[in-house]
Amino acid sequence: MVNFEKAELLKIAKLSGVTLNDEEIDTFREQLEAVINYTTELDKISEHEIVEAKRKLNVFRDDKVIPKNPDEVLEQAPEQENHYFVVPKIL
Repeated sequence: MVNFEKAELLKIAKLSGVTLNDEEIDTFREQLEAVINYTTELDKISEHEIVEAKRKLNVFRDDKVIPKNPDEVLEQAPEQENHYFVVPKIL
């Protein structure tokens, strides 16, 4: 468990160019401790567990056709002509 001292937090704030009052110092100290302690918990997870969890994850989804009215899509274009999008010439 990590404990931040007030002096350490003030040093970080000074390096960051941030001015903190006493209430903010206590709040940020608690928040920093929570973040650091959480990252130490993450260190306890083995890489093998992560790989196994990813293998079980299904990244595919069923494709679904969603019919759209072409006129509605063209209405959203900044510029259109003869039922086509008008875009800047590139070449």
